[in-house]
Amino acid sequence: NYCMMKWSLLFLVFLSVCSVNAKPQVKKDRILDKDLSDVPHFEDDPEKHDNKYDHDAFLGKEESNEFDDLSPEESKKRLESLIRNKVDTDKDGKVSKQELTTWIEKVSKKSLLSDTNKQWQEMKLSKDDSVDFETYQKTHSDDDDDEGDNSDRDRKRWDYADKDKNGKLDRDEFFNFLHPEDSPFMRPLMVNESMEEIDKNHDGIVSEKEYLEDMWSPSENDKEEPEWLVDEKKKFHDERDKNKDGKLDRDEVADWMIPEDDHVGQETDHLMREADRDNDGFLTISEISEKSDTFAGSQATDYGDVLKTHDPSDL
Repeated sequence: NYCMMKWSLLFLVFLSVCSVNAKPQVKKDRILDKDLSDVPHFEDDPEKHDNKYDHDAFLGKEESNEFDDLSPEESKKRLESLIRNKVDTDKDGKVSKQELTTWIEKVSKKSLLSDTNKQWQEMKLSKDDSVDFETYQKTHSDDDDDEGDNSDRDRKRWDYADKDKNGKLDRDEFFNFLHPEDSPFMRPLMVNESMEEIDKNHDGIVSEKEYLEDMWSPSENDKEEPEWLVDEKKKFHDERDKNKDGKLDRDEVADWMIPEDDHVGQETDHLMREADRDNDGFLTISEISEKSDTFAGSQATDYGDVLKTHDPSDL
């Protein structure tokens, strides 16, 4: 009995070690255009479409949750105030497609702008100041242990973000440096960085093997290919490899990382289709107010969600 208990304990220890060392099958995502909400959109499927995605995209996640606690009347009132005071920037009483696009872009970058301002203030800089790379390095020298590994990369990003090439970054340039994935100006550099990381044999192209290994590599304890890898193999040949030569050049990598139809553009088009009643290319306050549940939630929205998932006779 003692021997059996001993071997049972050893077996349990072995299993626990394996589970600790096993790496989850996480898919690395190189696409720079991030989604606007954690909620699936299903834009083209009325049965599955979730307005919560639109609320998050138009208001931001925190503000969207605040609207969900308001009465329908207060939600509509605050929505109309938001349109007049912030979205309609030229104050002509209607929202153009460009104004809507600019607003959604601003909302999507709100947390990133907050982070940029926080770091700017930590360096004791005013709004109109600029900062050099050495000052930034001194301020952030204790941020992480692998600073040395990233210093060359950071220097390249700094020089690229420096549009006027004066050796310093103003606050807008500093935003691009800190958040290059979310800056259209920095995207060519991000493509170059990704090419360097993925192209292991440095031949200037990305093979199917390099493409797949960048997303997932088998470990000693996890050698079984995840199911999504099969889909990625198909995507490599059907979507990524435009000229069908079995590999990706830099332009094809750029097309993969920077989709032509970005999430902000798609959401702008979706909201315009939903609310532009007279199809004149503008949204009036009354048009938005009439479709207020598309732009913002309320307590009534929450009640509607309950009705979707429960039998009315149970209420």
